[in-house]
Amino acid sequence: MVGRRRPKRGEEEPSLAAAFEPAPSSSPESHSAADDRLLSAADAARRLGVSVTTLYEWLGNSDRGLLVIRGRRVSIDYLQGGPQGQGRIRIELTEVERIKELMRVRAQPSPPRRPPVRRNTFPGITVKLGRPDL
Repeated sequence: MVGRRRPKRGEEEPSLAAAFEPAPSSSPESHSAADDRLLSAADAARRLGVSVTTLYEWLGNSDRGLLVIRGRRVSIDYLQGGPQGQGRIRIELTEVERIKELMRVRAQPSPPRRPPVRRNTFPGITVKLGRPDL
């Protein structure tokens, strides 16, 4: 193999798994390794409760800046491999959870109603209401 050096005597050979481990985070925020998991489009759609076709439509609308969820303009960050960007779509678990929170419906208290106004007159009636005096 070109570009790969052989380990010296007594030196441990690096494992293939070590090459795919995420780099240590330099940010002060701590997050678990599960937060960095990449989901396939089918898994992301299942977690969001939509079809894969709908998810692809959302991603296309997001790319054009046209995606609106519950009245808010939203953009979705996703990864797509391939030499010309035609590879499989992967979405981070944290991004799916963010979209799910944007879709969440929260109960809003209804505005207080005014009590109905008691009317002594009605439109079109010009005489005093009640029994006529005999």
